[in-house]
Parts: sequence; structure tokens; C-alpha cells
Amino acid sequence: MTSEKAFKHLKLINMKDYKQIIQSEYRTHMLKQLDETFIWQTLALTWRILSIRDHWDLVFIDLREDGELFQIKFSRDTFPDLEIITKIKKESVIQVIWKIISRSDDDINTKIKAWTIEMDCKEIKVLSSCKPLPFTIPDSKEVSESLRLKYRFLDLRSLQTRDAIVKRHQIISYMRTFFDQKDFIEIETPILGKWTDEWAREFIIPSRTHGWKFYTLPQSPQQFKQMCMLSWFDKYYQVARCFRDEDDKWDRQPEFTQLDIEMAFVSQKKVMSLISDLVLWSIKKFYPHKKIPKEIPTMTYKQAMEEYGTDKPDIRFDLKSKDITDIVQDTPFEVFQKVIKIWWIVKCLKVTQDMTKKQVEDLTKLAIQSWLWWLAYITIQADYLQSPIVKFLGEDVCQQIIQKIEAKIWDTIFFSAAKAEIAHKALDIVRRKIWEMLKLYWPDDVWLCRVIDFPMFEKTLTWKWKFTHNPFSMPQIEYIDQHIKWEDIEKILAQQYDIVMDGCELWWWSIRAHLSEILESTYKIMWYKAEEITKSVWHMIDAFWYWVPPHGWIALGLDRFIMLLQKEKTIREVIAFPKSPQLEDLLFQAPSELSAKRLSESHIKIDQYITWQWAKG
Repeated sequence: MTSEKAFKHLKLINMKDYKQIIQSEYRTHMLKQLDETFIWQTLALTWRILSIRDHWDLVFIDLREDGELFQIKFSRDTFPDLEIITKIKKESVIQVIWKIISRSDDDINTKIKAWTIEMDCKEIKVLSSCKPLPFTIPDSKEVSESLRLKYRFLDLRSLQTRDAIVKRHQIISYMRTFFDQKDFIEIETPILGKWTDEWAREFIIPSRTHGWKFYTLPQSPQQFKQMCMLSWFDKYYQVARCFRDEDDKWDRQPEFTQLDIEMAFVSQKKVMSLISDLVLWSIKKFYPHKKIPKEIPTMTYKQAMEEYGTDKPDIRFDLKSKDITDIVQDTPFEVFQKVIKIWWIVKCLKVTQDMTKKQVEDLTKLAIQSWLWWLAYITIQADYLQSPIVKFLGEDVCQQIIQKIEAKIWDTIFFSAAKAEIAHKALDIVRRKIWEMLKLYWPDDVWLCRVIDFPMFEKTLTWKWKFTHNPFSMPQIEYIDQHIKWEDIEKILAQQYDIVMDGCELWWWSIRAHLSEILESTYKIMWYKAEEITKSVWHMIDAFWYWVPPHGWIALGLDRFIMLLQKEKTIREVIAFPKSPQLEDLLFQAPSELSAKRLSESHIKIDQYITWQWAKG
């Protein structure tokens, strides 16, 4: 505050004093520097008020600075007008001046660093007075998220929220040092780029100087990274800002941060070794209490889908699904028969803990919401099988199922019968819900796994091919001829890999398709016409004719990594100024409308009728 009126109600400072303060030293020391060596020294301290405690002839202020706490004492002997102190609002910024003294024996606080000393204050000045708070800062996690995001600058003052931001800084700083020591070069790449036809919508930026043309914000610096390889930079890295115009989820935001890496002349083994070291060492350094694996286990994409129903397997708990189509294919159970006749599958998973009827009903509702018709089950009792489907399957088939999944008394078996991708997805959702219901986890353990051998392509709803992971990936060596000739496309495996942590995709990487004919063939397999290839990626294909080293890339979702390590529920908790679930910036009130002048300068015309018709559908 800069007006004299703003300070008058406290009767502690006037404008002349304020001008004098800001022209001199605000503080002589930081709170974290203070210890018993400062006793009887006169200091000036400045920061915010955490609390004020009134004990009639004594008033105490707890001064907070970057997690450090220090006690300021006022007594009537040195400060007669104690009532003035009690009128100051919490979170106001003050300057206090006088001597550091020892605390009395009955006032020692061992929970803080400077637990044996305090300031016996004789002079206080309020530098910035705080109005009543919309919520109590230490309890900010208890209020609605929309209120926290509206007053994000207050929420960031809480120690829990602040800790995530500090840890984020420390981890990124460590990663930079890690790559600097291994002779990587950090190169910044542009934010304004060219549209390419990839897997997610891009944000569009109109060009004022080139009417009716547009930039896009990068989903990642992928193509720029490859251009660095073409420029003969052997090892590149960047802490990159990335953008995707997609709906908010617990593990994604419209803008996010990646650690991007590109290396020339690398093998899968070398990439895995480098990244495993970085991940494990980072966790060990900043979260030493967490239990981490000595080595990261590896599974194939096929194994992940068959056992976990997802390419992001959560291996914190051992609930693996198994295909039992061969066992039930000859049963008279009509539901299973209909599924098998159209080349769909029947899968099941085993739960080794007692489940209540309510829990089973909740899981059935969840499965139906996940596009399953219903979720069948069998509970193994001491001397019988409890389920409405036992009479349709028959005793012999039920025993074969029990034997295949090694079920025991009191286990419950859940069944999923549907198209493969639906059956996999539904059982994965059910599996994660069981984990949550039965609390099958260890809070301080970190579970990592690698997923390899991704298929290069998958079918779209219109029976065309689309890339599974990344169109700039190289097929595995034994499939290159198939790729060029467009033969057995569904069998082509790519040199693509992921690292998954606690069921969340964390690192993704691949060996690049560095040959023009392979990249061009990828787009042709996906039914791109020549003019579409030219518009989208011809600049890459053409550049590859100027010699490019074989190279590979890695990207780490930094927000996700820190979110999981901090045990937060969304990445919004580890981003300083995130968007709300409705993709709004509630603090700065964005997005906002533009004036007609600004729209005109950018060559944008909004047709209200067309917009209304489009929204109407």
C-alpha cells in the first residue's frame, strides 16, 4: 500500500516513514540465518505474520518466511501500546527492529529451528496491510478448489502447496545438472510453430502480419528436436513448455512441462539405462523415505494388455486378468456364446479378499458405465459356488476356470465379456476400483515398469490405420520390409517404449524413423494423400535427404512425476498457476473476450449465427 490513509488506522507508520524504509535495507538477515550467536544484536526482520497471540501484558507475533518461523515478543515495558499490535491482520507484511534475546524456559519451542531465541521488539512498521482472508491458509486444502484457484497466490503460501513447487524446482535443477554432466546441450525451441496432423488438437494462434494464416502452439518440441539432430548436435535436452487443446483430466492440463531429450546413435539399451538412472536417482535424492526397485521390470505391450487391460499397468497390486474364452466357448451360457461368435473375448480376474454385496454391486455399476453389458461374478464359498451364472456354466467349466486362475476359498472371480478393447478397459477400471476399495497399496512405495514392443498401427472406427504411439517412430528392424511394402500391417512392432509409475504413463520414448522413405510410408499406410503429406510433414521428409544420424528421443511428464511423488490427486497441485477443471484461469480470469479492434487486427471475424448453429450441432 502506498497511501498515507492506508496506514493511518494502525497508527504505526506514515508515508514519510514508508518512503524512508523502502530507500534503506528492509532486513538485515533472513529468518533461516538466526541462531544463538545473534543474542543481544539489534536486527531488522521483515516478512509476513502467521499468527498473533495476546497475553495481556505480552503479545507474540509468529513471523513466517519460506517455511521458517520466528517469534517476536512485545511487552509493555518496551512497547506500551500493545493494543495496536493486536489490530494488525494476519498475513500483513511487517518490519520489526530490536534485540535478539534468549527465550524463557517455559517458552521454548523445539518444533522450530530458532527454538531458543526470539526478538524483544521495540519498533514495528506495517509495510503492507492484509484484508480479511477468504480462507485460513494452513487449511487451504480443505476449501473448494475453485476458491483456491481464484486466490492461488494465497494457496501457494500454505506449506503443503509450497512444498510441491519447491520440490519441482529442486528436481528440475538436479535433472539439468545430470544432463550437463553427460555433455548434453540445452536448446530452447520455438513456441509459435506449424500445424501438423498428430494425435491431439493444437491451440491456434492467428498471425496479424500474415492475414488468414496461423501458428499453432507445440504439443511437444518433437520436430525441432529432430532438426537439432540434423544440425549435428549429438545430445540435446530441454525443459519444454507444451500445449494441447484437450479436456482437463487428473493427469493433464492444456499447458504442461516436459523434460525432452534427443540423442544421436543410441540403442534401446542405452536409452533405458540412462533414463532408469535418472528416475531412480531423482527419487532416491529427494524422497529418500520411499522404497524404490533396484531395477525397473519390463513387460511387452501384449502382456500388459492381456494381464492388466491397459498399456499403463498399475503393478502396485497383483490383480491380473486372464483370457478364458477357450474354456467357456462350448458352454450353453448364451451371453458368453453371443460374444464368442462375433470373435470377442471373455476375461476374468481374481480378488483374494472378502467382498461385500454392496462392493460387488458398486463394481457392476462401474463396469456398465465403462460400456460392459454387466459384470458377472462367482464367489467361492467353503462348500459351494455363489453366483447366478454357475447353473449356466456348469460345475465342470467353473472348476476349469478356478484351476486356471488358481482361485481359493473366499476368493471372488469377476468376468468381462465384450470386444477386446472394451473388455480390457472395463476390467482395468474395475481392477483400479478394487485397489481403492480394499486399500491394496503401500503409501511410500514407488512402483515402476517399462512397456515395450508397441504395435506400430491400430485400426480406427472407420477401419483405417492410425499410429499407436508416435508417427515419427522407427519400426523394429525385422518389420522394416513389411512397413515399406504395407504387408501384415497389424503385426508391425515399433521401437517405442514407455515407463509407467503407479499406473500413470510417465516417460515415453522411441527410436526415430530417420529415413525419408520410412516416414513417408508411415503416412501412406494411414491413407494420407500426397498433398496431405506435403502440408503436414514434407519439411521433415525433405530435411532427411540431407543426411541425418540415427537417433532416439525421450520425454518425461514432469508435472505427473512430481504429482505422483508428492502423492497428490491431480497435476494442478504441482503447477504454480494451473487451469481449473473447466480450463479457466480463475485468478487472471482467462479466457476473456477480445475487442473488435483486436479481432480485426488479427483478421478474425466471429459470425454469431454460424457459431450458434455449430454449437447447436
